[in-house]
Amino acid sequence: MRYLVFLFLVLTTTVVAQPQPSQGEIVFWESIRNSSDPADFRAYLEQYPQGTYAPLARNRINALQAKPETPPAAAAAPAAKPEVRLPSQGDTWTYRLSEPGAAQRTYSAKVSSVSPAAIVEQYAVDGGPSAEWTHKGEREVVMLGKSVFAPYLVVFGEMPTGAIGRVRSAEPVCGATYVCEAVARVVAWERVTVPAGTFDTVKVEVRQNWRPALAGPQGTREAGGRILLGWYAPAVKRAVKFSSRPTFGTFPVIDSNFDLELISYQLK
Repeated sequence: MRYLVFLFLVLTTTVVAQPQPSQGEIVFWESIRNSSDPADFRAYLEQYPQGTYAPLARNRINALQAKPETPPAAAAAPAAKPEVRLPSQGDTWTYRLSEPGAAQRTYSAKVSSVSPAAIVEQYAVDGGPSAEWTHKGEREVVMLGKSVFAPYLVVFGEMPTGAIGRVRSAEPVCGATYVCEAVARVVAWERVTVPAGTFDTVKVEVRQNWRPALAGPQGTREAGGRILLGWYAPAVKRAVKFSSRPTFGTFPVIDSNFDLELISYQLK
């Protein structure tokens, strides 16, 4: 009888160990947990279909779809979307670069060659040495002096609407050293004012996070994330503003806190 009682107590008090989420899953979840966009949670489920937070992600999707937000007036697209043409060789854009604790600088981009398949530009900060990048219409986060998202987004193909989904992180640190993940979505059509004027723009939000490829004692501290916003003006053929802010992490390995605002531009 005592054996049966002991066996009953063991069976009723046994706790089944649950698998613990990986650091990457935790970082991904922390970067989207307060999002109001169902696409963010679908992206999580795509990568972690059996993840620790999968039930919460499905509940969030159901709740957000059940009560769709009424878009503000600023979110409405223009009655007739403007026709967008590719930039021309020699087109230039000059931005004001603002960073916490640093003097304002200038950032410039100039098209050196263009074709239907690619835009080659030269960029520089404060008139320093220029570097070159070839844009082929990829929807990617890329280091162009500052880490930005697809600056010519509105001139390649159809203008995006709604969820863009997962996009590539093309910064040099992403790959062998850090695992980087990013999800993008169109927020609204929005009229925005920058030093160069007032423009009708497509506002895009990118949520990006990163973590060390090899776990170590500093892994948690080195993981991080940010929200990058971009305003793309068809009339200017390029983004007129970028704003990047960190969301978590102590030592950001990707540029995370800056603003770029268009000061002037010249189109051929």
